[in-house]
Amino acid sequence: GKYYITVSFSGKETGEHTTDSIYITAPQGYFNQTFKSKMSTTVTEYGEVGEKIKGSFSGTLPLFNADGSSTDTVCGVEGTFCVTRKADTSF
Repeated sequence: GKYYITVSFSGKETGEHTTDSIYITAPQGYFNQTFKSKMSTTVTEYGEVGEKIKGSFSGTLPLFNADGSSTDTVCGVEGTFCVTRKADTSF
């Protein structure tokens, strides 16, 4: 199955960042950051608009069923990312 990952962090420079949010869709349900999660995001490259942002994330996240109910399972997760930076937007 496929995994879809959304991760956000504050800052526009390389280095260790607080993970503001992370959501991972997995074949068995989804992982979502909660107050009990321990996550870290490290940015190794932060390019200008049109260039790459690269880094990694790691930590522990609870697994939820597709209907949103808890599985009472906490898993170690880690991954890398390489994305093209788009123009900044405010939310």
